Amino acid sequence: PFEVQRGDTPASIGARLQRNGLIQDADLFRQVVKARGVEARLEAGDYVLQRGMTMDEILVVLQHGVVRPNTVRK
Repeated sequence: PFEVQRGDTPASIGARLQRNGLIQDADLFRQVVKARGVEARLEAGDYVLQRGMTMDEILVVLQHGVVRPNTVRK
């Protein structure tokens, strides 16, 4: 699981993605986000990301709110 919090920047998201081994280069992630013009489209939420996903695949997930389902327990 990977969490994006409200107010996270592309730089902070990229740093966490790199720390978690999901991307190789946080600076490149930030540059790709800027080049694609999707800074404002990254949505807060809990996501399921996997090692081996491309940066573009990760960006699609983070833009379209494909979030991890919540489980409610009593």
